[in-house]
Amino acid sequence: MAAWSPGPVDGVKVVKYENLRFQRFLGRGAFAEAHLAHCDNPNVNNPVVVKRLNQPVDAYAKNLFVKEAKLLSGLRHENIVRFYGICDGPFAIILEYLVFTFNPFWCQNTPAPVNTVDKFLQNISQLPIQDTRFDHVIPVIADDAAKGLCYLHNQGIAHRDIKPCNILISNQHYCYLNDSVERDRQKSARPVICKLADFGESRSQMIQTERANDPATNRGWRGTISFMAPEIFFPEGANDGNKRSLQDLKMIDIWAIGLVFYCLVNPGVIYPYARDAIGVDDLFNIHRERRHPSADPSYEPRRATVWSNVQKAYQACTKHDPSKRSTASQVLGILQDERQPERSALVGHASTPRTTAQWYNGPEGETTLKYVFSELKTIADNNVVDMIRNKDTRNITMNFEHRGKECRIDFPFNFPTDKASLNLNGVESDKIGGDTVEIAVRSMISIFSSTDQPASVVQWYACEEGESHLKSVFDELKNIADGKVAMSRQRETQDVTMTIERHGQSWKVKFPANFPSSRATVIKNGAEQVSVGDNTVEGSARAIVDHIVAQWYNTSEGEAALKYVFDELTQISDNRIEMSRNRNSQNITLKLLCHGHQWQVKFPPDFPTSNATVVHRDNNCESVGGENLEVAVKAIRHHISSSSRNQRAGTISRRTMKCFFQ
Repeated sequence: MAAWSPGPVDGVKVVKYENLRFQRFLGRGAFAEAHLAHCDNPNVNNPVVVKRLNQPVDAYAKNLFVKEAKLLSGLRHENIVRFYGICDGPFAIILEYLVFTFNPFWCQNTPAPVNTVDKFLQNISQLPIQDTRFDHVIPVIADDAAKGLCYLHNQGIAHRDIKPCNILISNQHYCYLNDSVERDRQKSARPVICKLADFGESRSQMIQTERANDPATNRGWRGTISFMAPEIFFPEGANDGNKRSLQDLKMIDIWAIGLVFYCLVNPGVIYPYARDAIGVDDLFNIHRERRHPSADPSYEPRRATVWSNVQKAYQACTKHDPSKRSTASQVLGILQDERQPERSALVGHASTPRTTAQWYNGPEGETTLKYVFSELKTIADNNVVDMIRNKDTRNITMNFEHRGKECRIDFPFNFPTDKASLNLNGVESDKIGGDTVEIAVRSMISIFSSTDQPASVVQWYACEEGESHLKSVFDELKNIADGKVAMSRQRETQDVTMTIERHGQSWKVKFPANFPSSRATVIKNGAEQVSVGDNTVEGSARAIVDHIVAQWYNTSEGEAALKYVFDELTQISDNRIEMSRNRNSQNITLKLLCHGHQWQVKFPPDFPTSNATVVHRDNNCESVGGENLEVAVKAIRHHISSSSRNQRAGTISRRTMKCFFQ
């Protein structure tokens, strides 16, 4: 297990390079290449992305890498890519891995998963113009990107390379849930999570480098040229000669994110000015004439309705005079403004005062608010929750009694980014927020429930149907366990935990007192995995089993992994490969012919953590694998091809000897 330790960069976590297990190549940039990898550390959510410096390493590239690591190590925001650490030999940065899969939106011919907004837009632009399934996603992407930039600017940081390929996109928070109702609810409440990435070019007032006064740096020549602000093309207006202040660079960021918004409301246009310019000279002329990129008329109805706030934000960001551009916080306000134009504003009279957009507004706001309300009802005495709106701020307060105690939750307008205040019997007990509304609400329920006296807890298995419910869950786990199911009860709360072994892995399932209203916690090898459940005990038990037996090809990269295995083995197969699934276990077996010899490759559910079984036609079995998918597949391929060649050579040799003695 890798241990984090202080490294050569002050304040930056360092991990040993040998504790990274590389799985596959993701891509290459000017200074670095990216790999998907597994990091042996309990503080890391695997898999991770490893950005490794291209060799040989020059001083400038290394400087950018260290600078990016320093910046990221101090950033904590749900719309900024999470930083795990740095390696110093070879130089590499370890980041969280985000992926968006189209499966929840697509019925057939599903596109391959994507990681960045530009790839997402490329896919949805191929849809017929009348297809509206992603209309509600575009404003969420814009909102998340603006939140990330607002956070950076408030921290005194300019990104300097904002463009769609540097904005990561993910729907991992719901796309692999087994509960279809819960999956659809989360998809509706928050279809995507987007995060700003690639901070190698960023400039911070807290971090200066030796190139801080380099004229090229101060002129702002960074990023893709079509996203560059007009003042970069005409630098004579910069403060203090060619040098640019942090505020100047922030306004350059605003222009760039404005053109990101342009791409969002014109998904069929591959980059800004693609309809107007051929080269750099054309861009110079366009900026000199203070023109904006022309819009795709196909999306005009959306820009006037469902995407209207994104269109307004684009216009506010792309003023040719930097001093007239909106700030990041103002852009966020435009995106979150749910008001319709008032008649008084249309006829030239003063409009009503602007109100702050609430977390429960928007296309999915009602669903989100209903979810919070219904979850709190599950712990409220008599299932009664009173909801009050402040007349001026429109902030919501929910009041209820729990175990005879008065509970109050005050929600801020931008919950869960800002924390809600929890009050117990008139005294503030905690403040709770989170990455999502669901996470925050579960934390609230956990805090209120933790105040219960053990004697007052009524367990889910103590009701009239309790014994049969407990037995049904026990039997479901027994059916997938390698041996016995161990069951224990917590002394104070009487909460039940069931433990099983499966394929060499240890699994624990912890059941809360009000299961299945609250979900069970599934723990693999001592590391908490996920909360799993359903509306009924039977449905929850099935969801738990489905999570435990989940196949390697059903993970975030499962489809790509299975295709990789299939393609690699196809290269050594004499003809078509046959694939079959076991009806009960869903384990995959591939059958192929290599040099005339029949082979079967049987994959365990947790491949490549566990080895595959390679079977020859005469039932000779070998366990073959490796530390990651690529290594394991190469080992399988080598075993089959080399064994087949040896078998063939032996056959030919015997035939030759037979002919010789005849």
